[in-house]
Amino acid sequence: MSGACGRSRLAAVSFVLLCGAAFAQSGGRAVVSLSGPGALPGGSVEDEELVLVDSSGAPPRLFLNDQTLALYLGDRNGDGLMDEPNDIDALEIAPVANGQPVTAGVYFSLLTDQSGLKDGDVLRFAPGAASGGVEVVFSEAFLIGALAANDGNIDVDGMAFAPDGTLLFTLAEDETTGPNNVIVEDGSVLALPVGGTQASVFCTEAQIEAMAQKAMGSSSAVGDVKGLECLNGDLLFMVQSPSQHDATVFSTAGGGTVYAGLAEAALGFGNDVEADALALCDGLPFPSLELDFIQAKGGDPLAATVLGLTPASPFLLVVSGAARTAGSGVALPGFGVLALETFDPLFLAGVQNAPALLGVSDGAGAGVYTGTAPIAGGAVYDVAMQVLDVASGRISNPILLEVNQ
Repeated sequence: MSGACGRSRLAAVSFVLLCGAAFAQSGGRAVVSLSGPGALPGGSVEDEELVLVDSSGAPPRLFLNDQTLALYLGDRNGDGLMDEPNDIDALEIAPVANGQPVTAGVYFSLLTDQSGLKDGDVLRFAPGAASGGVEVVFSEAFLIGALAANDGNIDVDGMAFAPDGTLLFTLAEDETTGPNNVIVEDGSVLALPVGGTQASVFCTEAQIEAMAQKAMGSSSAVGDVKGLECLNGDLLFMVQSPSQHDATVFSTAGGGTVYAGLAEAALGFGNDVEADALALCDGLPFPSLELDFIQAKGGDPLAATVLGLTPASPFLLVVSGAARTAGSGVALPGFGVLALETFDPLFLAGVQNAPALLGVSDGAGAGVYTGTAPIAGGAVYDVAMQVLDVASGRISNPILLEVNQ
């Protein structure tokens, strides 16, 4: 970054010390959220879902789909069904301890208020929390005070944590702040130190725009900063425009570059989409499991698709009548935990009939299960599912099918 950005209103802190190492050390792999529905090579994606992109040339695919996000968000509105987040527009993914699900390290903010959660809250998935699956790490009210926003309202739409715990974040709109009515632009990066109560402008919109323009080789305006991450002394960011670069990951390295080849044109999205959240992804990604429906009636035909398996290798579908949303199950590589209740009768029956639940992935590492939802006399019940990639031992994300509900 070469001193291009620095704090105002707070003592100067070296950017290299602040972002000298990131929560995630990525080799050109990132997770993004889209601002609207889009198309991936393996199917469609909704704006609340998280997508894995990779500079290796592997096609983008779902990282956490709405079915898994709903399982961990919980039933916040009390209607008896799991709730999908309305739209994740700020994101950070931190490492988790052995035996915890990947979701335990997912920090996020929402596009709009939802069931008591504010669009200016910084949240973390905390399955089993009293708040219904999430906890508030920084409340919107706290950040309003830290910024001294005069209108009493803010919307966080980009965030990252530095290794020292400093919160870096951006806003969805320009804000008038403090007694002198200082304008903080939505393209500026703000910093809140650990234990601090006052945020500062760490990098101005003009500085961000200059670095993005250098990376693009153009003078196009970039507008709002939509995603943030720290890595090896550099700041990674995503911007709102121009449209051919609103899913590109930029870096402050060298005064402005495209990070690890993650330019929108090379990502393989099936249509022109805008990305609105960014986090780096470390380690070997887990297989991504998705059902064609999250609610069904007994007897309905169903298809479960899994991507990211070891090519041309066996995989096993495991099922249970309950999921351990607190992540207290058996530790496994990949998603991090077998999140199913292993003493459940359905799980035990599946183990006894494992050959019937085995499949073999194709040459691209994809597999499909087809079947019908059990009728069970019309009873209301849940079926939790994960897939084990036998060759690597990696477990997929869990999903929950809600039947007759």
